[in-house]
Amino acid sequence: MLKILSIPAGHPYPRALEPQQGWADITVLPDPITNKDNPRQWWPHPAFEPTWWEGQAKGIDLVHVHFGFEHLTIERTRRFTELLHEKNIPLVLTV
Repeated sequence: MLKILSIPAGHPYPRALEPQQGWADITVLPDPITNKDNPRQWWPHPAFEPTWWEGQAKGIDLVHVHFGFEHLTIERTRRFTELLHEKNIPLVLTV
């Protein structure tokens, strides 16, 4: 089973890639709810923070980023990509 972290998973572009019946061998993690009072509120995805990877990232095989990284500084972006490299997790970027 391939486990994918897609940022954001709920956006129409990544959702359009998934067959209507879903995949038998691929799981796309759902977007996290960061505000229970407003679950549809936009958020920077917590996966851009190194601490998220300490407990939330078990078994992720691939990260797909479509958007949502605009708030990151160059240094934080570098740290995010280095973290993925250290964990041997491929990064797919679509814009």
